[in-house]
Amino acid sequence: MIQNLFSWRLRIKASADPNKPMQRAGIAAVLNRGEFDAEHAKCIEIVLGRALIVKAQIHGGKKLSILGIYAPNSEAIDRMPARLERNAATEALDKLKLELRLRDGWRTTYPDSVRFTFTQTRIRENDQIDRIYVASKILERAREWDMKPSGLKSADHWMVSVQMSTEGAPEIRRDRWTVPEQVLNDKRFLEEACKTAQKWADTAKARNAERTNNANPQELYIKYKNEILTTARERDKALTRGGENNMVMDPDKPPDPAKRHYVQAEKSKPKQTHDQT
Repeated sequence: MIQNLFSWRLRIKASADPNKPMQRAGIAAVLNRGEFDAEHAKCIEIVLGRALIVKAQIHGGKKLSILGIYAPNSEAIDRMPARLERNAATEALDKLKLELRLRDGWRTTYPDSVRFTFTQTRIRENDQIDRIYVASKILERAREWDMKPSGLKSADHWMVSVQMSTEGAPEIRRDRWTVPEQVLNDKRFLEEACKTAQKWADTAKARNAERTNNANPQELYIKYKNEILTTARERDKALTRGGENNMVMDPDKPPDPAKRHYVQAEKSKPKQTHDQT
């Protein structure tokens, strides 16, 4: 059902318990089509309803393998009441982590923190049984490890999340607002921008001989730029509401109807003719 509702955005790979598919176990991987090549992703069921591996291509042609399993707790700090449990399952998990050189990302980032993702009310026990193990190279590019409710009312587990960047990805900082194209082509904005530029240019010339820390070309330029940006934002809001028609259009270039804020230019008025006597 979820696959049908969000097929344009998500692709789900799932493995159910063969004996009681609606009552226990079961595991799934949800791929975001904007982040993965979901159409060509490979899904391998290692143990039905218990272990599922998905291999998919991400940005930059890189490949990522994700293994989802039902795994036991192996550390006392991840239980409340705290206790260390050793059995065949925990031994197998430790062997797998050692062989693949995997580390619990959240626990590595917060070695002394105590948080839980699952509560068994009947026996009053808390567990951190939801974890993400990653290789060292991925851990170096991972950030914002967190545990929080998933937002699903029917879910009895908290969600463990992390952000990961691909190797060689550019560093992206906070973006800056830029003047939209519809404003750059707006006749009223262009006229106002010219007046503002002339005003601050005259002010700079008048104060050039009296340069101080608070009155100098650099400070005046910042004020000029802020005023231009304020005017641009106001014009963008006015044009977006669709109540004005002051676009400067190139007669040799047809308009692009796909632009979200496209405003049709005024039709030219017919020339008046005068009768000769």
